[in-house]
Amino acid sequence: MDKKYRESQEQEKFYKLSNKAVEEPNSEQKTKAFKSLMNESTVERSVSNAKVKFIFPTFDGKILPTTISEHGLVNTYVCSLHSAFLRYPREELKIIKSRLTRYLLRLLFMPFDFFFDFIKIDRHLSFNNWLFSTNLPPQISLDVLRESTRDHSLQYPNHILAFRSLNARTHPEFFEIFRNTEWSLIPARRVYLYDNLGQAWKKKSLVKRERKKLHGSTFLSVLPEDLKETDFKTIHSHYEQLFLEKHSHLNPQLSLEYIYKLHHYSIVEFHGLRCPESEKLVGSFGIFERNSIMTVPIIGYELKKGKNQAVYRLLISRILELAEERNHFLNLSSGAGPFKSLRGGQPEIEFTAIYFRHMGMIKRTALSAFVWLSKRITPRVLEKNQV
Repeated sequence: MDKKYRESQEQEKFYKLSNKAVEEPNSEQKTKAFKSLMNESTVERSVSNAKVKFIFPTFDGKILPTTISEHGLVNTYVCSLHSAFLRYPREELKIIKSRLTRYLLRLLFMPFDFFFDFIKIDRHLSFNNWLFSTNLPPQISLDVLRESTRDHSLQYPNHILAFRSLNARTHPEFFEIFRNTEWSLIPARRVYLYDNLGQAWKKKSLVKRERKKLHGSTFLSVLPEDLKETDFKTIHSHYEQLFLEKHSHLNPQLSLEYIYKLHHYSIVEFHGLRCPESEKLVGSFGIFERNSIMTVPIIGYELKKGKNQAVYRLLISRILELAEERNHFLNLSSGAGPFKSLRGGQPEIEFTAIYFRHMGMIKRTALSAFVWLSKRITPRVLEKNQV
């Protein structure tokens, strides 16, 4: 391995892990692998802005990675309700077209820092938290959810309980369960879905043209088993440029070691496009897959060489191709709404479910008011601005 990539003894250590391709694990195997990964070292060593603790409770025999967040810490939005509901949206106001809407939302956001501090919104448990932008929820019965809600609310009387990444299309039964309990559903963002039934999106002329460009390009499609040890430094750089430098440092700040271990444990399946001349990856992405549903929590390309949108289009084309080949439902997460819609992505409101009925009257009243306000404002803003 070239010396310039050996930045520390720790990196050398994890580079020695086997790079041999392994069979795609099932959901239970992935959960056990993720638990082992989180138990190997501190969470912050994997995701530097995730100042949380992990517990691994079981729901009807299913292990759910669960983070415990405490008040007063500025965490990545995947571990912080404060960051998810206020800090990140405030940073993303720049993408809203209407100046009036941006101005009104800034005014609306102003008192919420104080409000969230007052109710200690970041003192919470986040169930099924894989530290990804989109978590793929399991199937849990109504009785199991009620029993677990009761047990955890007794064990953590001062903590809000939360489930992120819920929508009515990919997990309709699980979503409906929350409507039949005392959990509250808060509109969080708009995600873009590519249904594996019918696959109307694959018939779009734009999808076909970009598929043709993908196969006609000089770039080589790289499978997980084709990745070199040095490729992971490039994958890490691609991710940081797109998610942190271009968008927000409230996105998960993944370490290079952690990205490599996600590959090594077969939790995330990494792909890329390689330039045959330089033998470097020009773009890369990582797929997280459970129960025939896939999402892409890691994607990036070389931004510092200019706006290389052509590479991004080819990466999305490759992702759509893999979803089609596997006949899997694709959740392409949020952001770039017009881009994803043109390629057949169907917008769907994603919700965060929270439970706070076990808390004191003041906090219950305050949180109920926040839920009421969010339901009336957030969907309109998301739909109008395609974010």
